[in-house]
Amino acid sequence: MSFTLPKALTAHTEVRGVNHEIKEAEERVTHTFRFSNPRPPVGEPTALSSWDTEPYYIISTFLDYPAVVTAYRQLAAGKAAVTPRIQALADEITTETSDRREQAHRIYDWVSKHIRYVGVILGNGGYEPHEASKILENGYGDCKDHVVLLEALLKAKGIVSMPVLINSWNRYRAPEVATPALFDHVLSYLPEFDVYADSTAGMAPFGTLPMTEYGKPVALATEPGAPLTILPLAVTEENEEKLRTTAQLAADGTVSGQSTTVASGPFGIKLRQLAASVEVGGPERWAESYFKSLGWPGKASFQFDPPRDRLAPVYAFSASFELEARPEFLDGKAFELPGGIRLLVRPGEFLLGSWTLPKTQPTPCFSGHQIEELSLTLPPGRDIELLPRGKTIENPYLRYQSQWTRDGQVVTARREITVKLPVAVCRDEIRSQLAAAISEIRGDYRAEIALKPLVH
Repeated sequence: MSFTLPKALTAHTEVRGVNHEIKEAEERVTHTFRFSNPRPPVGEPTALSSWDTEPYYIISTFLDYPAVVTAYRQLAAGKAAVTPRIQALADEITTETSDRREQAHRIYDWVSKHIRYVGVILGNGGYEPHEASKILENGYGDCKDHVVLLEALLKAKGIVSMPVLINSWNRYRAPEVATPALFDHVLSYLPEFDVYADSTAGMAPFGTLPMTEYGKPVALATEPGAPLTILPLAVTEENEEKLRTTAQLAADGTVSGQSTTVASGPFGIKLRQLAASVEVGGPERWAESYFKSLGWPGKASFQFDPPRDRLAPVYAFSASFELEARPEFLDGKAFELPGGIRLLVRPGEFLLGSWTLPKTQPTPCFSGHQIEELSLTLPPGRDIELLPRGKTIENPYLRYQSQWTRDGQVVTARREITVKLPVAVCRDEIRSQLAAAISEIRGDYRAEIALKPLVH
């Protein structure tokens, strides 16, 4: 691939695993990039973008990332104007509170709930937002539009916010040569409260970001443009999920019970998103599909607040369920304790990164805290052969513990994991230790009980 530019236009280049040749002729310069791979290796799955792992070349006329920010600000200039309608709406949203952070919180919640995400890319639409007044009139917009309307409403109350350019997918490395192609998403930063906010997510509480945004390089659209910075990592204590399922095994082999999941932080966002999928798909149809995927037909009824309302830090989702009879369980067939309705992953599964990649492959990873507690009441006249043993796994980055207990006819398995990581992408020694833990944790999930007649 060749690019010919006038000498007056400086090109900045970066290559990895690619041959780069430069030829000058009079007033023009030609950059040629060649990549040869006559014996390509068998492709392996990866958890990271190919930009983070594969050969590439970049050619850009941007001097640096502040120049990228300046270009974005020029496209967005004047779009967050405070019109009379926007002023009136900001005043209405913040009625009865003079606390500035609470005002920002209420405005953010309003934008999150009332502005639908719709991306329409025409001309400069991939980079240029619409005017705040138009976004409000339409009731929809993309990420840039969310940021502009939020900025205008906050400005109406004297609160400053600024756009933050970020990659929303699995790119965690910023090339040295600046290019707008690194960024595909925009969120907001409120310097007065040192808060990053992503109203485009629709279900993210104020100051909480989706899991995959933490620890990434970002460009704050300040004036003048600022160099790249890194978003903070997810905090263990602020990223929690707890599942409690209490079930009863009847004398005919049917199972019924209740599951409640409580989540906060990024886990809370995901729980809200999954609750919304139950709403959209229809609770009965969703339950039928869910239990079909488990290979155990059943039905369920749900109890949860509208996921887009009241974006409190903690969100709860509950469900009652009934499963078809499994008489073989009464006759001694070993089985795992029923998990009930499980919307989020089991302890450690997402936090520790990919469970399917070799331990030599780097993977995004996250700090957090998860608990699952599964209880089963045995039917009259039945006992268990043996209570499974618990397991403790500990290294510098995590602690996992499972415990099995019995109280009369109630058998309980409790699993808890605490993960504290210093990085957003786990590789080398950290990845190796997490991969070893993953293998042990998976084995612990398979612990089973088997029933026998109760001997008095």
